[in-house]
Amino acid sequence: MKTLSLSRYALSISVAATSLAGCSGAQVPSASAPVTASAQIARTGPARGGAFTASYQGSSSVIPCGRTKYGHFTFSGTGSGSFIGSSTEGGSMKAPPKYDPCLNVDTWYGSATWQSTNRRNFIVVSIESYGYSYTPCSLGYRSSFTVIGGGGKFAHASGSGTGECGTFHNGQSYEFKWKGTINY
Repeated sequence: MKTLSLSRYALSISVAATSLAGCSGAQVPSASAPVTASAQIARTGPARGGAFTASYQGSSSVIPCGRTKYGHFTFSGTGSGSFIGSSTEGGSMKAPPKYDPCLNVDTWYGSATWQSTNRRNFIVVSIESYGYSYTPCSLGYRSSFTVIGGGGKFAHASGSGTGECGTFHNGQSYEFKWKGTINY
C-alpha cells in the first residue's frame, strides 16, 4: 500500500514540474515564424578558433647549460598571429644541467605569453623543446606548445601546436614561427 501512495506522490511531482516548465516565459519558435537576420548570423557566424599561425621576432639572450648550471633562454618580440592580430611575445625557457655538455642534447621547457596590442586579450602557453644544441632556438630545433591560460576573449582558450625558432647575432635576436590549433 505504501508503494502505491509513493508512486502517486512521485507522479504528482513530475506533473507539477512539467507544468511549471511551461511557465518560464520562453517561447519555442514555430516552423512558420520568420527568422530574423541576427538569428541567422548567430547560427552561421564564424567558429571561434581553428588553425593558428603566428610569427614573432625580437631580442633574446641565452646562457647555455653546463655541468653545474641551468641553461636560460629569454625572448621578447613583436609580430602577429591568427585571432590575436598585431601582438607581442615574451617568454623564457630553461634546461637542466647535464653530466656531459659535449653530448649536446637538451630538453628546454618554459612558457610564453602572446599579448594583443589592445592589452586585454592574451594567450599563455607552455613550451617544450628537444634537440641538439646549447640553445632551444637553433636550426632544426622544434618546440611544442600547449595553451595553459589566457584573458579577454581567450579566457577559456585551449589548443596546441609546434614552433620553429632561430637565433641571430650570437643569440641576441630571434625569430619564432608557430602553427597549430587554438579554440576560444
